[in-house]
Amino acid sequence: FTLERLVSDTVSEKQYRGWNMDVPPVAEFRVLQLPVKNRRNFGDWLNVAWDDRAAVAVLGGTPFVSVDHEERWGFISLHADLVKGLSLVGGTAVLVAAAGREPFLDAVDRVETDLGLPRGVRSRRDARLNASIYWTEDICPANVDEHIALAKKGGFRMMLIYYTAFTKAQSWKMMGDYSFNANYPNGVKDVRFVLDRIKAAGLTPGFHTLQTFIGHQSGYCAPEADHRLLIKRHFTLAKPLPATGEVGEIVVEQNPLDAPQHPKTRILRFGTELFTYEGYETERPYRFTGVKRGHLGTTAKVHPLGEIGGVLEVSEAGAVSFVVDQETSLQDEIAEKIARICDEGMEFCYFDGSEDANQPCGIYISLSQYRVAKRLKKMPVFTEGCARSHFGWHLQSGANAFDVFRPELFKEKIVEYPLAEAPMMAQDFTRLDFGWWGLWPKGEKIDGEQTIGTQPDMWEYGTSKAAAWDSPATVQIVLRRLRAHRRLDDLFATMRRWEDVR
Repeated sequence: FTLERLVSDTVSEKQYRGWNMDVPPVAEFRVLQLPVKNRRNFGDWLNVAWDDRAAVAVLGGTPFVSVDHEERWGFISLHADLVKGLSLVGGTAVLVAAAGREPFLDAVDRVETDLGLPRGVRSRRDARLNASIYWTEDICPANVDEHIALAKKGGFRMMLIYYTAFTKAQSWKMMGDYSFNANYPNGVKDVRFVLDRIKAAGLTPGFHTLQTFIGHQSGYCAPEADHRLLIKRHFTLAKPLPATGEVGEIVVEQNPLDAPQHPKTRILRFGTELFTYEGYETERPYRFTGVKRGHLGTTAKVHPLGEIGGVLEVSEAGAVSFVVDQETSLQDEIAEKIARICDEGMEFCYFDGSEDANQPCGIYISLSQYRVAKRLKKMPVFTEGCARSHFGWHLQSGANAFDVFRPELFKEKIVEYPLAEAPMMAQDFTRLDFGWWGLWPKGEKIDGEQTIGTQPDMWEYGTSKAAAWDSPATVQIVLRRLRAHRRLDDLFATMRRWEDVR
């Protein structure tokens, strides 16, 4: 169902009595709504009610359709809305109905083919989807064979490579540049060598990146802050700012009530200059106080009366990175840099930090991932990410790997998080990644406290729960820690047995 056009002659111009506006004045258009009787399963990600006999879904046919549902008495109302400024005219919704799980997935596969969408069904049927993943942050031409031997020892079939292995960005502070580090002196030639070695060993390589992050120490922040960094709240200068000297305060037209208060997130951008502030006044004249200019080494400039800037979106993860504005070209620019690495042979991707996106998140989370995937020469076999929105179902065949829990809490957290989420994901025909798992030797300090270390019974517990839901886990391998672990052979034997089961 596609809204092709809004016809003005369906409404009399006279009833608007000379008002100059688009006719008809439509902010949202519900292109499809359908009540569906409750069935045993409801997948709220894909928006599908199903059991062994029937499956009915209302899907978005483009990334910008707002798809949701409302629970009613004995039924669920499925709907798809088109929103002005996103996809009002030209937006598409799809009704899919079939006799049970597999016929339904067959039908969705035809939808994805017909509409040119990522092939979510095909990736869910890939034999590698339930294979646990060996994760490395430091693989390079000098140690690639050591990593391959370890992966084979643990029975792994997939290898996920963190961006730090290839790039000078060794922390989130430098995300965005993607220039090669000293371990890759020949750039893409060395990347190709490493990936060819991995594939020759029968492993499938993938790339782990944070595509929406722009680090404070990247070239996008100084000496001039990029104009495409996401401003989450806009302010208009009520007084101009001079080119030199401290300013002390910034007077604005809008009330700064509820502007960020955390000391690491109080950052403003006007033009290409960054400012920090200590507080603000919520009575006129509205102003930010305790202002210091030239933050992060940006160059001081004249800012005229009426210039529009505002509070930058700072990622809460360490507060050392900004966020890409998805309404600009910056995500495509970052995607090209990621593609330069991935196109040498990567076959799947982990899109970390995807929750750092514009509002509405239900649109822009998956769109940020899709904008990267579209730049690749070959669409990934599957992708994973730490957040999900409706259109992302077609792209992400796994989701929500939880961040690393220390050994003392490992089993408890396996139950509390991935094991609790697995049945929810199964209702969306999707497996869960039960990772990420750390590997610590006994006695190493985690957050200042010594740990008992990772033990084989922990991995046995976690990987058996995952296998029960036909799901994998991702294990983070840091060579320094691994070489110091006395139970390494037992740990990898445990994983190998369960990978044989998978």
